[in-house]
Amino acid sequence: MESNFLFLNKYWPSLCEICMSAERHLYDSPATSVIELGRFAEAVTGEILSSERLVLDEDNQFNRIVLLERKGVLPSTIVEALHQIRMARNAVSHGRGNVTAGAACGLLRSAYILAVWFMKYYDRTFSADRFSLPKPGETISDEPYTKVSAPPRLEPPVHTASFRPEISPPAQKPARQTDGRVPVLAILLLISILFNLYQYFLLCSR
Repeated sequence: MESNFLFLNKYWPSLCEICMSAERHLYDSPATSVIELGRFAEAVTGEILSSERLVLDEDNQFNRIVLLERKGVLPSTIVEALHQIRMARNAVSHGRGNVTAGAACGLLRSAYILAVWFMKYYDRTFSADRFSLPKPGETISDEPYTKVSAPPRLEPPVHTASFRPEISPPAQKPARQTDGRVPVLAILLLISILFNLYQYFLLCSR
């Protein structure tokens, strides 16, 4: 069958391969499948944080989800899917119980919901096919999409708004006020000029 996550290969081949690995190990190694889905979920939140220019003091998946939810980036369905994958991955990583194929299948559905939302976050024109659960022993097709250089942002995300800082106009210098009197220096200068002209005419008349 064709992978449910093949559309990711258009922009993120590495993410597509992680999800396809989770599909391939769904029945023969459910724990491996859950680990791969955890890797995918962490890659998604990391990409979104980078896109939103958000930085965490203590970077882990739980804090990423909380921050992105608080900023209004993640809808509730995606928050739920991310937490499901995170908790299952942590349980496997710390050896807390065995993971069944049924549980891994449920997480694969959650990862698909996450993948579709992630794709639409960048490409609003994207339309997903219906999810199809792989059957035991079924071969997962890895025929790739044509990769492009970068995912398009056709329009700003709904939760963000353009911000233009208000810039106050430069303060105008107050007009110079006078009391109507001519400065004394100007009067003296005028008298000096007139006196020099008078002396000049006297010399010329001799």
